[in-house]
Amino acid sequence: MIDNLTSHLTDIINFVTRKKYLTKENIKDSLNKIRASLIDADVPLIFVTKFLDNIQSQYIGHKISNNLAPSDKFIKIVHEELITILGKQHVSLNLSKNSITIIMVVGPQGCGKTTTVAKLAKWIKNKHKKSVLVTSTDIRRPGAREQLSILAKKISINDYYNTVDHNDPLYIAKNSIEFAKTNFIDCVIVDTAGCQHTDQIMIKEIKDIHTSIKPHETLLIVDSMMGQDTLNVTKAFAENINITGIIITKNDSDARGGAALTAKFISDKPIKFIGTGEKLEDLTLFYPERMASKILGMGDIVSLIEDANANIDNKKAQEWTNKFNSDDVNFNLDDFRAQLKQMRKIGGIKYLLSKLPHVMGKNITQTPFMDDKYLIKMEVIINSMTIKERHFPEIIKRSNRHRIAKGSGTNIQDVSNLLQQFEQMCKTMKQMKKFKMPNIIDTLQNRWKI
Repeated sequence: MIDNLTSHLTDIINFVTRKKYLTKENIKDSLNKIRASLIDADVPLIFVTKFLDNIQSQYIGHKISNNLAPSDKFIKIVHEELITILGKQHVSLNLSKNSITIIMVVGPQGCGKTTTVAKLAKWIKNKHKKSVLVTSTDIRRPGAREQLSILAKKISINDYYNTVDHNDPLYIAKNSIEFAKTNFIDCVIVDTAGCQHTDQIMIKEIKDIHTSIKPHETLLIVDSMMGQDTLNVTKAFAENINITGIIITKNDSDARGGAALTAKFISDKPIKFIGTGEKLEDLTLFYPERMASKILGMGDIVSLIEDANANIDNKKAQEWTNKFNSDDVNFNLDDFRAQLKQMRKIGGIKYLLSKLPHVMGKNITQTPFMDDKYLIKMEVIINSMTIKERHFPEIIKRSNRHRIAKGSGTNIQDVSNLLQQFEQMCKTMKQMKKFKMPNIIDTLQNRWKI
C-alpha cells in the first residue's frame, strides 16, 4: 500500500541526512518535497498542511540536542508526527468479558467488507478462543449472504445465521443476536450492505441497524485503493454512525498509501487492523509506530520477529543456531532447504522484504534469485539430489547435474546456478561467523534516536 510514498520519503530522508546543517531554505525544500509526496499518495491537502505546519513549528526555533545532528532531529520529528497522526499506540478490539460482544462492520461497496468479516471472525476465534457467529444484512448484492456462509465454513465457524428467507436487514440483525444469546455464543459480527457516501437511503438503513443492536464495536472498512475518495467515505460514515475503529484493506496492493493517514485524520478513530493479503489469515493488528517506521522506509522488524516466532519451529531454529555458533560451520544443502521452508512459513521472500528497511530491501530485490517462485524451484532441485550430494555438494559433477535437472524438471543451468548461489552463501556465513554483524534494530535506533 505504501511503496510509492515510502520510496519518495526515503529519497527525501537521504537528501536530509547528507546535509551537515539544515537551514530554513533547505528545510523548506524538504518540506515541499514531503508535501508533493503526500499529495501524490492521495492524502488530502487539509491533512498535508496541518502535518507540515506541525513539523515546521517543532523544528524551527527550537534548540537541537547536542547528541543529535540537525538532520537526525528533522527525521525524528517527522517520524513522531506520523505516529501522532496515526494514533500514538495500538487500540485493542473491545471484546466484552461478561456478555455477548456485538461487532458491526460498515463500508462502501467493493472495499472487501465480507471477506474482512470472515478474517476478523477467524482472528477472534484463534486469538481469543471465543465462539463467533457471523451474519449478513446485505439483501441487495447477489450472493452476498451465500459468500459469507461459504467463508464461515472455511474457518470452521459453523454458527452462520442463515438469513436467506428474510429480506429485512433490521430483523436479520436483531434476530441473529437473539440466536447467539440462546446458543451461548460469545461474539456476533454483523456484515452490512455496501453503502456509498451519497446514498442517504442506505445510510439511514445502517443507522437504524446501529441504533437497534447497539454494537460494542462499529468498524469502518477502508479500501487502500480508494485514493482521494477515502476522505468523503470516512467523513460520511463518521458523521452518521458512531464509528469505534477502522480496518484498512488491500494493504498488499499497489495503492499510493494515503488511505491510512486520511481515514485516521478525518475520523479521529483508531485503525485497529490492516488486511495484508487475500487469505483469511491475512489480518494483522495495526501499530502506529510500526506503520510510521515503514512509511519512512525504516521497515517493520518487530512484526517480522513476531511472525518468525509464531511460525518457525523453535527446536529446529535452536539446532541451526547451535550449529552456526559451533567452531566448525558445515552448512550443507539440507540446511539450506530447511531455511527455505522456514522462510516460506513466515510468508515468503516478498513478505520478508516488505518488512526490511526500504534501502536494504531494494538492494536485495536486485538479486535475481530473490523471488518466491525461484526459491520453490531451488527446493525442488535439492529434493532431486541424493543424501550424499546434499551433504557434500562438491561431488556434484556435470553428469550428476544432468540427472538432477531431469529429476526436478529443470535444466543444467538451473542446477549450476543453485550450486553457485549456495557456495556464495557459505562464504557469507563464514564471514558472519568471523565478524560480528550489527543488530539492525540497534542501528536504526542509534541512527534516528527512536
